[in-house]
Parts: sequence; structure tokens; C-alpha cells
Amino acid sequence: VVDDLVAEILLGVDDGGTQGLTYFGLGWVPLLVLVCIETGSRIDAIFPEIRKTGILFTQTVMGSSGEAAIVGFDDAVDKLQDFTADSEAIEKTIGGMRQGTSGSRLYEAVAVGVEMLTSRPQPTAETPGRRRVLFILSEATDVGSGTKLGEVLRQAQLANITFYSVGLSTTRAQL
Repeated sequence: VVDDLVAEILLGVDDGGTQGLTYFGLGWVPLLVLVCIETGSRIDAIFPEIRKTGILFTQTVMGSSGEAAIVGFDDAVDKLQDFTADSEAIEKTIGGMRQGTSGSRLYEAVAVGVEMLTSRPQPTAETPGRRRVLFILSEATDVGSGTKLGEVLRQAQLANITFYSVGLSTTRAQL
């Protein structure tokens, strides 16, 4: 009975008829990670600690076969590092970030990230490719973006991009 149930799950039985599977995998898929980091003066109390996180992204998130890119934002959005598998380049870029002005164009930074991720090949059954991830390290405040959050989220959903975020609290850091 268990074998029949497993066969039905693997074959995709639906309404009594067998459906073919187009893709089934248990393996690990390498990541394509875009890291958006707030660089504005509003986070000056914790900015030195943020600059030390490069190794966290390269060793823990990217892994040995992933690729990453870095976008920094304040009153402007800057592409600091294009996609690369070079962990030293990622660590150097994050470690060398400069603090900017008091703005926080979070939604525009996310839109740039979605655009950069979307420009890369999307995984298919024939070519698994890389799983697209947008990692945001920021306060949860957007100041000055002309981009609407709903538009960006819709584009990300259509491009099958997964979001992860870490909210920064400058008040908590100062305490």
C-alpha cells in the first residue's frame, strides 16, 4: 500500500489518471544572490559592523558554487559589484563600502536588484541554473523612492525571486 502511494505521488496521479512529472530533484541548487545594503548615514551606529559581514555572505550564503552581486543605497542606488563567484571580490566590496547621505531609497534598490536578477537566465527542467535570491539588509523605511513597492513585488514574483531581509535597528544598536 505504501509503495502504491509513493508511486502515485511520484507519478502525479490526478482524478484517477497518471500525470507525467516534468522535473523532480532532491539536489542542492546553487544560488544567485543579490545583496541590497543600506549605506545611508541613518545607520552610522552599526555601519562598521555591517562592513564586516562580507565573509558571512560568501561562506554561508553563496557557498562554493553560488554567485553574488552587491547594491548599496541611500539617496542614490549604486551597483557596487556585479555578479561574481569570486568570494574575495564580494568581501572586499562589502568591506570597502562608504557611508552616504541620509536617504533610504529602499524600493528603488529592490527594483534594481530584481532587474539584475531577472537579466540572468531562469532555471528550467533542462538547465537547472541558479535559484534567484534577493537579500535586503536595511531599516524598514523607504525615503525618496519613486518606485512603488507593489510593482517591484509583482516583478519579483513573476521572475521567481525569493526575498530575505534583515531589519536594522539603529536605536537598539545605540542602546
